[in-house]
Amino acid sequence: MVRYTTLDGRQIENDTTNYDDDHLGPTIDIIYDPKVPDRMQAANWGEDYATPSVLGGFALIILIAAAFLLIGSRAN
Repeated sequence: MVRYTTLDGRQIENDTTNYDDDHLGPTIDIIYDPKVPDRMQAANWGEDYATPSVLGGFALIILIAAAFLLIGSRAN
């Protein structure tokens, strides 16, 4: 459960899966839509995707290089 105060002073309670194991008290940064304040996410949401994205990018580069090597070796 996350509780935050909007810029216009409204108190909102919402859920986030980024901090399932945390307990009452820690402060986190959030981003919310001012037009729909109930729509929010933890500000560090991208950290969950950084490592898989980098590893996936390297794997894609290796696969493309391997494909070019395979095609080049068949042409000879």
